[in-house]
Amino acid sequence: MASMEELPPKPPIISGTVGVANSFSNKPMRAPDVNHLELGDEFTIPENFQVFTQTFNDREVEYIRVKLKNGKYKDFYPAIFYKFKSIVDDEGIPTGKRAYTKGTATDLFLLQGNLIKGMDALKGRTLRITNIEFVKILPYGGTNTYALHPVLTIDLVD
Repeated sequence: MASMEELPPKPPIISGTVGVANSFSNKPMRAPDVNHLELGDEFTIPENFQVFTQTFNDREVEYIRVKLKNGKYKDFYPAIFYKFKSIVDDEGIPTGKRAYTKGTATDLFLLQGNLIKGMDALKGRTLRITNIEFVKILPYGGTNTYALHPVLTIDLVD
């Protein structure tokens, strides 16, 4: 699922959507290995948003719908701010290095200490995907064949 067509801000009709709430749960969760965001995407975190819950590979993740500057809507998973990947070399051997989500929006979010406070700090703020770095990783349950995985830089615009 790359770009979403222009839709009203409502949950996508897909299997696995299990709930809607007015705030995040603050429970530990991993970012899903899906990324709908692309280089240059710019959006404002709404002051009032609905939180949707979806199940990916037997784990629940929470997300909101954001309206891009171009008028289209995409799903935004705040757990992306916590995302990191262990980097491997061309032979699939761990290098001991990790790649993390970066940027001024990421820094502001992480300084808050938890997901709820992090999203509160971003309400009304405009974010932009300013860089996507592709790093070599081993897929979960994979062999020593690496895959390229995107690591985002999410910056504040305002």
